[in-house]
Amino acid sequence: MVTGLIITTNRIPDGSLTEMPGTLLVLSNNGQNLNQSKSYSLRTTAYLEIQPIKNLVFRSQFGYNMSASNYRSYTAISAWSNNARTSIDNVSQSGSMGHDWKLDNTLSYSFNLTDNQFDIIIGQTAEKWGMGQNISASGSNSIFPGYINPNTDISSVMNYAWVDNTKPTELSQRGAGGSVWGEGAIASFFGRINYNYKEKYMATVIFRADGSSNFARGKRWGYFPSASVGWTISNEDFMAGASDIIDFLKIRASWGQNGNCSIANFQYLSTIAFDVSNGYFASDKDPDRREVMQTFWLTRTYLGNIRTVERRVWMPVLPEAAWDWHLTGIRK
Repeated sequence: MVTGLIITTNRIPDGSLTEMPGTLLVLSNNGQNLNQSKSYSLRTTAYLEIQPIKNLVFRSQFGYNMSASNYRSYTAISAWSNNARTSIDNVSQSGSMGHDWKLDNTLSYSFNLTDNQFDIIIGQTAEKWGMGQNISASGSNSIFPGYINPNTDISSVMNYAWVDNTKPTELSQRGAGGSVWGEGAIASFFGRINYNYKEKYMATVIFRADGSSNFARGKRWGYFPSASVGWTISNEDFMAGASDIIDFLKIRASWGQNGNCSIANFQYLSTIAFDVSNGYFASDKDPDRREVMQTFWLTRTYLGNIRTVERRVWMPVLPEAAWDWHLTGIRK
């Protein structure tokens, strides 16, 4: 809060200045910004590398991450003006904790056959994330209410800002909630062969299989091949005379396929919409009885394959009777 005295001046005909009576100016910020947050994290990585025979290397690496955080906020009783006042205080708390891990295993082997060099690697990776939860609570009517004024020690106010220190007088003054993090996982298997002949002719073949939990069971795996060839022209004998002009010249061509699993979870589940307002009404001879034919759409998505089915349902409506329905037709 900032206070000050407004002093105005007035120039009189003789050219001198006179001071006019001032008024008290009060500037305040209704946003109290009484909050406190803490975060904790643990990140670890360990690996093991073994070479049982020459040029054959096995490497295994495991990573584990854990994170936790908590947050508290306090809205104190305040009276900034007649139109900006808080008559009851409120405390809010929230916290979260979760972890994720990743595992990589590779086996590589390199060897030469005269001028032919080969480098082979096979591997497997797996990772899982989003294993955590959030929890929150709030309460009003603190037993140690704080009052905000220019002399308020903010740290002393936050020392009592805990939900346990509130005594709500009605249900609307208490709140609680909780949720889980969005879990996900990816698993992959891959292999690669590199070929090199005298640093002139090169080729690479890669094949990998990736599975994601974002897709439906039975549709989670994708297979992605790729290949490339290269020719280092500057290493050819006929380019020796041009080495002063062209020190490196290489032509490379490649082809491959890749995938994308960056979508929200559970997109493969069915979505059903039932709109009664767009139904068809029909009545028979009995005015107390009518039948309602309602059309709704069922859409299912599996890895981009969308199938829409129209279903027409007849539901007899009887006085003081429960609703019943049955399926009469499906169009594919």
